[in-house]
Amino acid sequence: MKSLYSTKSTVTGGRMGTATLSDSDLEINMVPPGGNEKGNNPEQLLAMGYGACFDGALGVVKKNGKRNIWLNC
Repeated sequence: MKSLYSTKSTVTGGRMGTATLSDSDLEINMVPPGGNEKGNNPEQLLAMGYGACFDGALGVVKKNGKRNIWLNC
């Protein structure tokens, strides 16, 4: 399958560090879940990515008017 998009991420310090992307100026302060520190944890980022992918797939289904289709995220 042909790649449509590729990026690289760098995480320094694990859950108490920072995460950056190679093709963006985005820098995320990583924190463990349930703490009082300001930042985000990997589970939150995964949930946002999955939600965005699923919503996009539903938009394709709606646009094509198909009900039975395999969605790949």
